[in-house]
Amino acid sequence: IGLRTASIDRRLRPGSKGRRMQFSTRQEIEAPIGFVFEQLTDFVGHERAASRQGVEVERLDQRASAGAGMSWRCLFTLRGKPRRMEITLQEFKPQTVLTFDAESQNLSGDLMVELTELSPGRTRVLVKLDVRPLTLPARLVLQSLRLAKARTRAKFSSRVRGQADEIERRYRHGAV
Repeated sequence: IGLRTASIDRRLRPGSKGRRMQFSTRQEIEAPIGFVFEQLTDFVGHERAASRQGVEVERLDQRASAGAGMSWRCLFTLRGKPRRMEITLQEFKPQTVLTFDAESQNLSGDLMVELTELSPGRTRVLVKLDVRPLTLPARLVLQSLRLAKARTRAKFSSRVRGQADEIERRYRHGAV
């Protein structure tokens, strides 16, 4: 009976210890905190950028301005299979913190972006990602990522650094 039940309901218990994978990176950006926050919360720009990458983005909320409660449904292809993810902005503290929840059929995760003003023209961005498997296949995928931990973490840091570089570039060209 236990095996049959497991095959019918493949979802794992949420919050199971040892099954999640966490990433974090810290980047310093040569731009004022207000400009960095403005760039990070340009959700229309992020939607356009995702669309250029082949992601279908649908806004689910009716909010007129940026804030907690904003949500999106994203449809994309990953490893040859169509995927669907819903993302919700849970916390929105201007020039301080953005927290997102994301859930797909197999994974759920939290993304936290925290800003710290180092000086009037320099901002530290801390990005933390916590990914949890919801199914056994997702757990196996996360396990394979754990085995390549150094490469996976380097790739995560590189992506965040790329975004930081783009914000710096925009600030330099807009501020000159």
